[in-house]
Amino acid sequence: MIKIFSILFICLVGSMAVLAGQPNLVPHQINLKDGKRFSLNLPANYEIIPAAEGLKRVRFFSKAPDDRMFVTDMHDLTDNKKGIVYILDEWNAETGKFGKIIPYMTGLKNPNSVQFYTDSSGQDWLYLAETHQLSRRKFTQGEIKPTAKAEVLATFPDYGLSYKYGGWHLTRTIAVGGNGKIYVSVGSSCNACAEKEKVRATVLEMNPDGSEQKIYATGLRNAVGLKWVGKFLFATNQGADHLGKHKPDETFYALKRDADYGWPSCYSSNGKIFADPKFKRPTGCKNVPSPYAYFPSHSSALGFDYFDHPNTDETIKNYVTGTLGLPQDINKAKQHFEAASKLGFDDATVEYTVLLFSENKPKSEKLALKKLEPLVKKGNYQAIHAQALYDISTGFKNKQEAPIQKGLNSIQDLAKKGYIPALMAVGNMFANGNIIPQNLPEAKKIFTALAKENVPQAKESLAMVDKMIADQAKAPAATAAVKK
Repeated sequence: MIKIFSILFICLVGSMAVLAGQPNLVPHQINLKDGKRFSLNLPANYEIIPAAEGLKRVRFFSKAPDDRMFVTDMHDLTDNKKGIVYILDEWNAETGKFGKIIPYMTGLKNPNSVQFYTDSSGQDWLYLAETHQLSRRKFTQGEIKPTAKAEVLATFPDYGLSYKYGGWHLTRTIAVGGNGKIYVSVGSSCNACAEKEKVRATVLEMNPDGSEQKIYATGLRNAVGLKWVGKFLFATNQGADHLGKHKPDETFYALKRDADYGWPSCYSSNGKIFADPKFKRPTGCKNVPSPYAYFPSHSSALGFDYFDHPNTDETIKNYVTGTLGLPQDINKAKQHFEAASKLGFDDATVEYTVLLFSENKPKSEKLALKKLEPLVKKGNYQAIHAQALYDISTGFKNKQEAPIQKGLNSIQDLAKKGYIPALMAVGNMFANGNIIPQNLPEAKKIFTALAKENVPQAKESLAMVDKMIADQAKAPAATAAVKK
């Protein structure tokens, strides 16, 4: 019974594999067509391939509604009007390369970010952020040049103080919100100063047509990475350069509406907020939010992404949690999941409850059940699965049939709905036969289907079931031979 529950538990919390067996990063050499070579650190079992070559200063990617990849290119580190938006087309999954690189727009002023939005009428729009403006135009799927005129939605200051290869922040980044809003970040004009224009060092919010523009968050020196995930707008932010070699942090925020993140008067160091004595302000720094996460000083935190597909490779999941290569630390993991749970991430709430259940303490179990209750009521599959596993475990522990049956019914119901962790769980139960009657053909059927979808552990489970079936096939012959 313990073995069965362990298997079910692993099926639920596959992402918790980050807490053990971390892969080491090793240098991977990259050889370009022009003869240049360099190395990037990746797990040993990974391969990195130049998918497109010959570009200049590539910035951010965006996938168009027609599934083609669009990418911005700022040409070089200077303030210039030589930027290009490229279409990366004819992707070949076998070679890992694009067959065509098509210049879509040229002569752009430091284009940093391009995004797509489809309105309620079904019209696709392309949004482009340049230093001096945010514009949009109607997008026709399959086009290789713009077919519609641009609408300028917002204008920004296009000058800075002491510009020298990034001494002021000329990039603008767009994010499409899950709430139907458009967001754009505008960096500061300097390293640290009192800005004259309110739009500097902010993130703006507006309707898709540019109306109702307002400042969403302030005090962000240079929020380069910007992406809407779940219910929140996340941003990377680059700290000031005059505070020494080891401070401030490069920060990562789940932005809050109307929040002031402190620049230039306040900064983060090791996740804690301090006042910059050169830029004192009457309100101090007590109300400045701490970062969601932080990175080494002057490391230039830029882009990030979020992977939530159930078939995402475990190594990528490790990167997402930020624990890749670190020693196991359950308490730290609990803190991260608790923080994300408070921000409204349901999957983090479930991960947090799993860790609470693993403590085997009545107080922790009570808290976990309280956290799961609202998610179960709204039909969250992951929460229902976690509750079911707890019920089964508690039933075996207390020798009570009712919670075991309740948990089994929930898992089987989720499996019928196609929920992958539940299908894995049911497959393992059919294979083991200790909780429900053993049915190896049905287990094989489940694992075969999941293996075709490259579900983690499905191939291993299928191999185990095939071996069990083969062993059972040999057993009658062996018995007959003894009788003879």
